[in-house]
Amino acid sequence: MVNIVGQVIKQVSINSESTMIDLENISSGIYFYQLLDRNNILKNGKIIVE
Repeated sequence: MVNIVGQVIKQVSINSESTMIDLENISSGIYFYQLLDRNNILKNGKIIVE
C-alpha cells in the first residue's frame, strides 16, 4: 500500500483466500494498492482511511 506521494506504507504477503489488513495505525488519507501474483498485477485499487 502506498500513499499519495508514492511512499510504501504497508506491504503484506497473502497466503490464504481471505486476509484482513490492520489499518488502525494508518493516518487518514488516500492510499493505493496492488495485488500481485509472481509480479503479475491482478488488481489495483484505492483505500480511503478516515
